[in-house]
Amino acid sequence: MSDPELSKFSIGVVSFSKVQGNLIEDDLTEELDRHPELKEIAYDGPEPIFIKNLENVQGDERDIILFSVGYGADKDGKVSMNFGPLNNTGGERRLNVAVSRARYEMIVYSSMKSSQIDLNRTKAKGVEGLKGFLEYAETGRLPMIDSTLHENDKNIMVKQICEMLTEQGYLARPSVGRSNFKVDIAVSTAENPDKYVLGILCDGKTYYETKTTRDREIVQPNVMKMLGWRVMRVYSIDWYENRERSIQLILDELKDVGSIDEKKEQEKEPVLLKTFCADQIKKSDVIKEPEKNQGQMPYVEAEVTVPAIDKTAYNPTASYNAKVIRQILAKEQPITENYLCKRLARIFGFGHAGANIQKAVTFATAKFYRDPLSLGGVSSLWLDEKSSKDYKTYRSPSPRTITEIPACEVMNAVREVILEEFSLPKEKIPTIAARKLGFSNAGAKIAETINAVLDMMLRNSDIREVNGMVSFVET
Repeated sequence: MSDPELSKFSIGVVSFSKVQGNLIEDDLTEELDRHPELKEIAYDGPEPIFIKNLENVQGDERDIILFSVGYGADKDGKVSMNFGPLNNTGGERRLNVAVSRARYEMIVYSSMKSSQIDLNRTKAKGVEGLKGFLEYAETGRLPMIDSTLHENDKNIMVKQICEMLTEQGYLARPSVGRSNFKVDIAVSTAENPDKYVLGILCDGKTYYETKTTRDREIVQPNVMKMLGWRVMRVYSIDWYENRERSIQLILDELKDVGSIDEKKEQEKEPVLLKTFCADQIKKSDVIKEPEKNQGQMPYVEAEVTVPAIDKTAYNPTASYNAKVIRQILAKEQPITENYLCKRLARIFGFGHAGANIQKAVTFATAKFYRDPLSLGGVSSLWLDEKSSKDYKTYRSPSPRTITEIPACEVMNAVREVILEEFSLPKEKIPTIAARKLGFSNAGAKIAETINAVLDMMLRNSDIREVNGMVSFVET
């Protein structure tokens, strides 16, 4: 904070335990008392320094994070495999939240190295994650993960399907095609080996490298059908959970192909030669894809006229609080109560939103409209009910955390994701919606919030979920 360049970056401290966090905070307070000129930099900036632990750091971000592990060897040099909340079910999610709070840099303080964590003594995913994280912090390299494992697993499935078809008297060739897109399995008969009667698409490398669900599930199969292919899908989860049923579906499809070909042969008529004439081609309307991020708006902060007040004698029930809040709402509505407290504190020059600021907001907002749509008890405020009608936008980027974004904005971003993709797996939506809202990734708290909005929309029948795929309800 005393360096002119480094002080431009906001700072956060994350500790493993509350006791450890309290100790760090006490030490920092004592140090700042010796350097009062740094207090304003620490507490009065747009993003004051925070000190939090794994339990309460969700939703907070800073440019630089100082991460204090706080576990190590005992006097005999032994490390207990008890790492508090990381040993519990879901501990890996807490760790993920903690280590993803930094925008630019994280500095890790630990007297323990990754090699001292013995995974033979614990099965907790959170502890396994901590070992991998420390290894990355020490070496700058991600722990080796066999990226080919998933693909090899799919290749095994393709091989097994080919072997099954061969046993049934068919000819099966894997990975057919000259472009980047391959047909996972092309099936022909012994009587006509050069004619493929069926193309089987699996969820392998090509599937996961295709960028959008629409391309995977609609465009690619339809292009194949236009080229004369008969296409079916075989998903790995179906193959491994009920192989006999998957085999029967493949054989039924091949049997159906055979009966159709036989019928066509019987009904075959002489082929009439046709000449191409451009004038006879019917013009068709071009279907335009929806533009991306149509509902996205920038977050604009209100320019507020602030009365001259004595901060030491600040009155939370004074009428000027409501006047300032009205100016904020006029420009920044909708706004959550927590973020309104932050804005009011910043405008009046307080380092943080203390009890008096919270009391002022509670007292003043009784005059304004409170949106009934809320998440986890966090509601948002409007000047009046009329302002809340037909609100279709969301604001990004903004200085708000996910818990400070009104539920209606999150819902609008989710709606836009589904509108742009037409249909997509539910688990993909948080990542895309998070980016629309200005977050680089969907951390645990962000994913939890967006999934809560999705569940709300499903309950209200705004959208529907069929076989894990989410789309709008047809009207």
